[in-house]
Amino acid sequence: MHDDWLPDEEFNRKAATWGVVLDEPPTATELAEFITFWKAEGKAKHHAQWEQALAKSIRRSRGFTGKRGKDGEKVKQYHPTRGHAVEKIRAAIAEEREREGLPPLEYYGDDILGSVGGKERDDPIIDLESGDWQVE
Repeated sequence: MHDDWLPDEEFNRKAATWGVVLDEPPTATELAEFITFWKAEGKAKHHAQWEQALAKSIRRSRGFTGKRGKDGEKVKQYHPTRGHAVEKIRAAIAEEREREGLPPLEYYGDDILGSVGGKERDDPIIDLESGDWQVE
């Protein structure tokens, strides 16, 4: 990868054959981010491999699968950190807090339960010996 790398003029057509349908060519920002990332990685690939990697990168950054639904709208990509399950958990927590008369939680980012302190992570696991328990 080098600073002057560019995909071929036929990039959008090629991307479509790889399952990434693009409405417009890569933007200068998308190319700059892609080149900067891969230059730092120091990987060597063939030109076609770089183009495939760029197509995947654009699909992720633009947030759609490249497919269209029945209504012709773009099908959004699944974001595991912002998915339906997270929203269900947040809603359940909010309901519970409301029932208990507590104020709603404020979320900063995607960390629902907060981080575990270093002490809790670093403590050793205590193993039980066979004499510590008995089966009745």
